[in-house]
Amino acid sequence: MISKAFYDTAGKLEAVHALLIDYTANRFIEQKLIETNKHMHLLIEASDLGALDYDIDRDLNKVNQYTCDMVGVSLDFFDNSRHFWRGLIYPEDRADVEKRLH
Repeated sequence: MISKAFYDTAGKLEAVHALLIDYTANRFIEQKLIETNKHMHLLIEASDLGALDYDIDRDLNKVNQYTCDMVGVSLDFFDNSRHFWRGLIYPEDRADVEKRLH
């Protein structure tokens, strides 16, 4: 709830404007999303699948241990930038990969 009190020049309360917003539906959706993400995380980890999540706006990659194992990188020393991952491409293949990405 958002509210604002209005007073006259003598300091007497004249009015109160209030806005009540029901976030019940949003909370339900947020909870379902959290549950789905937890379930998906468990499935990926249990199945030994590599996972890479790329945040375009922040240019960040998130990976799991199995992805690092596949490319021979330690998760502890993982660099989450796209430049790091592009550096893992075999040099003779890099031009072709770059062309296919754009």
